[in-house]
Amino acid sequence: MIKGNVSAALRNLAREEGCRARIVAEGAVPPLVHLCSTSSDNRVLGYSAGALVNLALHAATRPQLVAEGAVGPLVGLCANSRDNTVLGYACQALVNLACHPDCKAPLVAQGCVPPLVQLVAASDDATVLANACAALAELSKGSPENAAALASEGAVRPLAALLERAQDPRVLGNAAGALANIGSLPANRAALAEQGAVRPLVELVARSSENRVLGNAAEALANIAPLEAERAEIVQVS
Repeated sequence: MIKGNVSAALRNLAREEGCRARIVAEGAVPPLVHLCSTSSDNRVLGYSAGALVNLALHAATRPQLVAEGAVGPLVGLCANSRDNTVLGYACQALVNLACHPDCKAPLVAQGCVPPLVQLVAASDDATVLANACAALAELSKGSPENAAALASEGAVRPLAALLERAQDPRVLGNAAGALANIGSLPANRAALAEQGAVRPLVELVARSSENRVLGNAAEALANIAPLEAERAEIVQVS
């Protein structure tokens, strides 16, 4: 369990803001990436992915984490792990990386969207769902290219369905936020309507009392509203 202890120590050290840049500068990322790629021990994977989560909180080092190969193993964990703790950390690390504008395109290019979409469609763990939706929302925020990629890779329908089955405000807020960001690209607006997003968004506005959930759902509906047929549907549902 030596590797797990080392990963746990790095994860804990990286919780301190002042330590993150130093940990990256001292060469900790490649070993963590290697462990995420090769370990079969969920404890080691959780500690290693958790360390990357914390390191990726440091904005200036996010591109370095991408350059040193963090994305591929995190995507692999999202696609292949069945451990919710590991999945939650892997998704959160992708969220943190996606906050940097220079990291958004590489994340999509390295295949992060399909496993995130699959988690949205299939997971029943609230933290995994919240983090997967947050990653999709952050990837598509301010990036028309990524918004187009998410729509073309099938993100809309499972996000819309999630609004109907989820109860956790984190999940609902992040899913609605992802739909809002996808719909910020005019070319995607018809897809949101055609793939069933209107009714769940309207019903979410009607039943939620959470400001963030309401704001994101309202933004998504505002993006769809310029479509004439969908305005009628929004009125009819409401």
